[in-house]
Amino acid sequence: MGGKSCRSALCALCSGRRARRQRRELIAALRASRPRYALLWTYTLASTPDAALGPLIGNLAELHAAVNASGWLSSKVDGYARVVEIERPDSGWHPHGHELFIFKKHLSRAEAQTFAVALRDRYLSAAARLGIPASAAGQHVRVVPLDQLDVAARYITKQHITTGPKAGTRTLAMLSADAFTRGDADALALIHEAEAATYRRQLWRVSGACKSPVLFNASRRT
Repeated sequence: MGGKSCRSALCALCSGRRARRQRRELIAALRASRPRYALLWTYTLASTPDAALGPLIGNLAELHAAVNASGWLSSKVDGYARVVEIERPDSGWHPHGHELFIFKKHLSRAEAQTFAVALRDRYLSAAARLGIPASAAGQHVRVVPLDQLDVAARYITKQHITTGPKAGTRTLAMLSADAFTRGDADALALIHEAEAATYRRQLWRVSGACKSPVLFNASRRT
């Protein structure tokens, strides 16, 4: 690579650089916006062994769009950071979403619980209506303490950075390391499948209070 950035999704180095930049920008935005409440939503599909990655990511995107029909979700929050994370357990592909919601006003415990239940119910109802397998056990909404927003930002930007062992599950960064450092042909095939499945898909998105106010040099290749 010679120190240059190829910007390929196959490149563990460039993907890691991009993830670290996203992390810096999100943390800067959270510190500048001074939210009064934050929630972290994890949404998943039911396990489907041997399913191709592309259709699974498509199903996840379709469910999220159904939840936000008529702007239901985006109208309730002051900002969000959303990532579709892709993992490869021994049983097959496991794409899932993590979304950090920022509120400029404080929510009571009852208000937060009402939002969480409505969010989960809309997701599961959409899955049933669209015929997409999803279990209630795989959906979680939890409060993020304001003094742990940096921790949440690191959590949802870890996809291309985490390279440590994870009990039979490999992230894209781990697959890249296996493919390009260890010469693992099976890992390389999975990485190529992931690149094809994610082509022209926006796996990372921020809006509102989660958008960094800092103007970064757009011409800089990171």
